[in-house]
Amino acid sequence: MGEIMLTEMERTARGLLIEQAQLLFEKHAALESFSWRQYTPYWIDGDACNFSAETNYPSINGRDYYDLDDPALKDIRDEVAKMLKTFNDDYLMFRLFGDHKTVKVNREGIFVETYEHD
Repeated sequence: MGEIMLTEMERTARGLLIEQAQLLFEKHAALESFSWRQYTPYWIDGDACNFSAETNYPSINGRDYYDLDDPALKDIRDEVAKMLKTFNDDYLMFRLFGDHKTVKVNREGIFVETYEHD
């Protein structure tokens, strides 16, 4: 795939992600932010270490996917995960945000930070 084509695909995907996120923020007043981690593990019992974007398990409002106890936030979490699934192509997510990153989306935009892991 040519670099120009990839750049256009990345620009389109980022625009669609922002658009879909804004629709979720408009629909759910309780949704302040969502985030996910994406990285290549450093070691997995000798198996190949492959990059992965963990978009199936988004954090909501700074709370871990599994630590949500409010049923309304769980429903929002599931809707966010469903939306992110449409973008869940590891190569695309790598190109958009990079390796060893936490990607946070809020009403102001998309923010990317370095993710430290074992």
